[in-house]
Amino acid sequence: MTTNRITEEQLAELEWLDKKAMPGPWHGSSGPWLGLRFGVMCGTGCIAECRQPVPEADRHNAAFIAAARGALPALVVEVRRLQKLVADYEASEASQLDWIYRYDR
Repeated sequence: MTTNRITEEQLAELEWLDKKAMPGPWHGSSGPWLGLRFGVMCGTGCIAECRQPVPEADRHNAAFIAAARGALPALVVEVRRLQKLVADYEASEASQLDWIYRYDR
C-alpha cells in the first residue's frame, strides 16, 4: 500500500507560512466596501478578497480561508503527534517480529 505522508519539510513550510501571516483570528465578511463580495478580515483590515463568478462560492471560500488560519497550527502539531505514534508503533512491531524470528525456532 502506498501512502502519501506529509513530510517534515512540508510541516516546517506550513509553520513558516503561519508565522509570516497576519495573526488571527480571521473571519469571513461581506460588505459594500468589497463590492458586495466576500473577503477575509483580520481586525479592521481586509486580508483577501474572494472574487468567484458565483457569490455563494465566495462566501464559502472566505469562510474556509479564515477557518484554516486558526486550524493550521493545531493540525501541524497533531500530524507530528500522530506521525510519532505511527513511528513508535512500527518500531515496536519490527522489534517484536525480530524477536519472534530469532527466538521462535
